[in-house]
Amino acid sequence: MLKKCISLLLASLLFVSCALADDVMRPGDTGDDVKELQTLLTGYGYYDGKIDGEYGSATTSAVKLFQEYNDLTRDGKAGPKTMAKLKGSHVITPADKKAEQADWLQKGSSGDKVKELQQHLANTLFYAGEMDGVFGEAVKKAVTEFQKAAGIQADGIVGAATRNALYNRTAGIFNGGYPLRTLYSGCRGYDVKLLQQRLSQLNYFNAPVTGYFCDKTAAAVRAFQKDNGMYLDGSADAIVRRHLWPTTSENQPDKYPKLEKGDAGAYVTQAQMRLKAAGFLDDTADGVYGDNTLSAVKAFQKAYKLTVDGKIGRDTWAMLMTIDLKKAEPEAAAGSTLVLRPGDKGKDVKELQEYLVALGYKLQVDGKYGKETTAAVKAFQQAQSLKTDGKAGPRTLSRIYDLLSK
Repeated sequence: MLKKCISLLLASLLFVSCALADDVMRPGDTGDDVKELQTLLTGYGYYDGKIDGEYGSATTSAVKLFQEYNDLTRDGKAGPKTMAKLKGSHVITPADKKAEQADWLQKGSSGDKVKELQQHLANTLFYAGEMDGVFGEAVKKAVTEFQKAAGIQADGIVGAATRNALYNRTAGIFNGGYPLRTLYSGCRGYDVKLLQQRLSQLNYFNAPVTGYFCDKTAAAVRAFQKDNGMYLDGSADAIVRRHLWPTTSENQPDKYPKLEKGDAGAYVTQAQMRLKAAGFLDDTADGVYGDNTLSAVKAFQKAYKLTVDGKIGRDTWAMLMTIDLKKAEPEAAAGSTLVLRPGDKGKDVKELQEYLVALGYKLQVDGKYGKETTAAVKAFQQAQSLKTDGKAGPRTLSRIYDLLSK
């Protein structure tokens, strides 16, 4: 009797499992459920084919477009979330999207709305041209730079997200008054102005606050970096910002990402700096979480009676934040001064190639800095608005680490 009950229970579980597995419609499926899907898509204007119950290419394309417009995973499969959205309310239709796009501003647009855009761009110090109501190349460049600063897609087109960020900049762009992007020589914008104001308050900057990252701004940042045991490159990255504005969310341990071996980026550099200052890491803070960093973290955790797992979570971050960075060695506190260039060979070049491949660049990982690697580095630098010289110096490597850590 017991065996029979167990068998029935297992059969029930198997049935439920199969039912859950069948809860997703996908290309190649047929039947009434597909007909229902096609009918719903037709009603919203996504599908104009036959309601034949066959999940073919036309149905798949309609599902993908629906998912794209309604902030769903664009996989072309009709799972529970997609069906719930189709059967629910507040569905964004192709007509809604067309109406929204009609209100977009882009190169070639003109009129009073463009004048308003130019004025807001001027207010944030991204645009210094004429208020002529013409969306030309200069306006597109200003919009693109603003989008990069605001952390939205940098396509040079002013849609709802860009308009909201630009026209409500205090709340939406600069995190309530703190720069969000890495700032360096040549940058221009409202966030550069905030940086200069803060450096001025701390007696590092005594020049006019213009919103343009000039040589005096770079010198002020370097002086601040020197006093705080950081790498002296004159750029205001996430680490510099956390020290300039120590009360921001960037300094709250529960806002920091969990780090472990294999990670890379500015947060790893920050942890390494503090491990060096505490005397647990005898290595450069290069932004790469390798074996030496892992050993240092474990030793730090053991010494401070934390869970020794080699991972930097909330508790480890909280303890690391108590370490005085001024005790770190300035010349090695925030990373290597390594510059890789065409003709170089070895482990460092191979690692650079692996990072570039991980970021989507196609090249051979052979440890040789040849034409292929140079071209990939130049393409990366151009995409990231860095000096396009084909050399992988601190700024290029730092940007690579930042992207890999996201």
